[in-house]
Amino acid sequence: MTRRLVALLAVAAALAATACGGDDGDSASPGPGEPTTLKAGVSSIGDLAPIYLGEKKGFFEQEGLKLDLQPQQGGAVTVTGVVSGDLDFGYSNTTSLLVAQARGLPLVALAPAAQVGTDPKTEDYTAIMVKPGSSIRSPEDLAGATLAANTLESQTDSTVKAALERKGVDPASVTFTEVPFPDQLAALEKGRVQAITPIEPFVTLAEEAGMKTVLPGYFATGIPNYTTGAYFANKRLLAERPDVAERLRRAIGRSLEYAQAHEDEVRATIPTFTSMEPDLAERVSLPRFPSEFDRRSLDRLADLIVKYGLSDKRPDVDALLGS
Repeated sequence: MTRRLVALLAVAAALAATACGGDDGDSASPGPGEPTTLKAGVSSIGDLAPIYLGEKKGFFEQEGLKLDLQPQQGGAVTVTGVVSGDLDFGYSNTTSLLVAQARGLPLVALAPAAQVGTDPKTEDYTAIMVKPGSSIRSPEDLAGATLAANTLESQTDSTVKAALERKGVDPASVTFTEVPFPDQLAALEKGRVQAITPIEPFVTLAEEAGMKTVLPGYFATGIPNYTTGAYFANKRLLAERPDVAERLRRAIGRSLEYAQAHEDEVRATIPTFTSMEPDLAERVSLPRFPSEFDRRSLDRLADLIVKYGLSDKRPDVDALLGS
């Protein structure tokens, strides 16, 4: 992964090696009749809408749980917090979780967070985009181009590499430069890059600025039901508090099922925990919110991680799923 992610995973690995139970604070010892408080590392992106919606609907309260939702800078930081015990569970993109598992961190995936479906027109929320009038009009034209990626050697560029290879483009023929999602449109307009790889809401904003899609992002990998992110915990939670872990899984599952069936409420919830304005939240493409993992998609991701050099060791999908 990026140097920052490698460093964070190294810290997490050291914490995992020295951990011996630790003190879980308030979440370990609620008073009589009080809910168990769980500290959750979350990201301010639309994928997390179900957990906020589930909390609002009382699904966690009904399981005797209270969430302390703590925004994090990214999945790698959340991994470190979960391993150290500072967080009880959290959210991360699936690639980071699989790489962390391959590095020996004691993590278990509790539930999927978001998933791309099988229809690129309605169920993908990423894209490879170029300026109007660009000489890049097909995937083949991307050979030799410089593409913006939110982070290097991560879920974004490994996904793009897989998508390009399916179209007969040598992944080694493209160059990636690190540009945060909010800055990619400006980088494209100024000519710093020839193509960008945004996620929502930046896909919609780029479309409305006239940018053109060369390929849908995750869908173009050829991985049906691509699982983009997941909720996860330290294996210690399952070993020491299996009842809490099971109640947490049930509450997350109910939240996902509710979100999948109530798109209007998802869109209304997103502006409450992100910087997205309500009118934009009404226009963006949404992921699917499955309550069960698609095992085949995780296996395919594990293969890509080795293929594109994110890990020398293939992640153990069974171990990550706790099976």
